[in-house]
This record gives sequence, C-alpha cells and structure tokens, in this order.
Amino acid sequence: MRRLAIFIGLILLSTLSRAETVRLASGEWAPYLSPALPNHGPVSQLVSEAFALQGLTVEYAFLPWRRGYEEARDGQFDATLVWSSTPERERDFLYSAPVIELQTMLFHRKDTPFDWHHVEDLEGLRIGGVIGYSYAVEQAERDGRIRIDRIAEPANNYRKLAADRLDLVAEDQAVGSRLIEQLSLSTLITYHPRPLKRVTYHVLISRRTGRGEALIKAFNAGLASLKASGRYNEILGTLQHAEPVPSSTATD
Repeated sequence: MRRLAIFIGLILLSTLSRAETVRLASGEWAPYLSPALPNHGPVSQLVSEAFALQGLTVEYAFLPWRRGYEEARDGQFDATLVWSSTPERERDFLYSAPVIELQTMLFHRKDTPFDWHHVEDLEGLRIGGVIGYSYAVEQAERDGRIRIDRIAEPANNYRKLAADRLDLVAEDQAVGSRLIEQLSLSTLITYHPRPLKRVTYHVLISRRTGRGEALIKAFNAGLASLKASGRYNEILGTLQHAEPVPSSTATD
C-alpha cells in the first residue's frame, strides 16, 4: 500500500512538472482580489506564493464571477478563487484548505442605535445586499420574515443607507469598510460587532483539469508552509483599509 502511494505521488509530481503554470480565474473583490492592487491583492498573493513554494507559477484572468466560475468548471482554467463551500460547487470542484476566513457584518448609520442577537431581531428592517451573495439567513428569507434587497453594485447600498432608504447593509467587514471610506461616509456609517456569519474561502480546482489532485496537494503544502513561516500573517497584514470603530452595543 505504501509503495502504491509513493507511485501515485510520483505520477502527480511528474504531471505538474510537465505543466508548471497554473491558470486561475478570479473575480474582483477589493481589498482581497483586484488587478488594480499590488500583486493582485493579498489573497491573490497568498495563492501565488503557495504555488511558488511548490515550483509552480500562476497566471490570473480577472473575469465576472459567474463567467470565471463556469469556465473553470468546464476546464478552461485549472482553478478559480476564492469561494465558500456549497454542495453545488463541491460537485464541480476540489476544495483547497481554507485560504482565509472572513466575517459578514451588518453596517448601519451611527445616528441610528442598532443591536441584535437573533435573526428575529432583523425582522421588518430594510436590509441591503448584493445579487448572488448568501447571507446565512436564507430560511428566514424564504419564510418571508426577512427581506434582503439585493442589487448589483455594492456601493449603492451605502448611498441608500446614508439617505435613510435602508436600515442595514450586509457586507464583508473589510469590503464594506473600504467602500464607505471611498464614498466619504466613514463619519456616518459603522458596523455592529456581532458577525452575521463567518465563512472560510477556498481555491476551487476544476475536476476537469486532469491534474486536480496534484494541484490540491501542491497548494495545500505551500499554504501550510506560508503559515508555519509567518509569511501568511505578513501578507494579510498588508490589507490596507480604514475600518470604522464598530458600534459597541453588543459583543459575541
């Protein structure tokens, strides 16, 4: 059995050595992923350096999220990043170890007191979200107890919140903080310290790439090395965004 494992490992390594470039489809999600950021953003840099430690270089194509997902699923790319786990995605892709864990927060106006402990506390509130995003309250949405008004452009949610056309905006902490800074709304808007959800995000390796198992093994080994060396925390420490002080009406 041990000889078989060694033999398979040698086959996987030889497969990678014949194709040293990994083609990745990515969406734009500043401050984590963006062609406009140094090294395409800190999450892209983590992925690049993890593969590089295994002798692999990466090539990024920044595409609309759905298009990148579908083209990677169909084998036009080796992988796509970064995504949370769903049963549908697991049918089409192999999941890497978690690249990053992020928190979705509820942003609100500073001049409007807000506290919550349970999903029921959100009933009747006007909540803004983004099309295609999951917010971990889907059952309450299906039951009609909560309504999330999803739009395509995230920044418009904060304009609506500032104009008192929304009560809350559900958004990743760093993404939301960056947007309100760019919109000069940091003095008006903050977020509640209780996360709506915590989610791990992964590199998804296409099951049609023909070298999926080898790429997963290589990436996970490289990522583990980055964490062990301290480089992982160093890269994430480069995240540049101004975060408002969260409202302090509750703690986890």
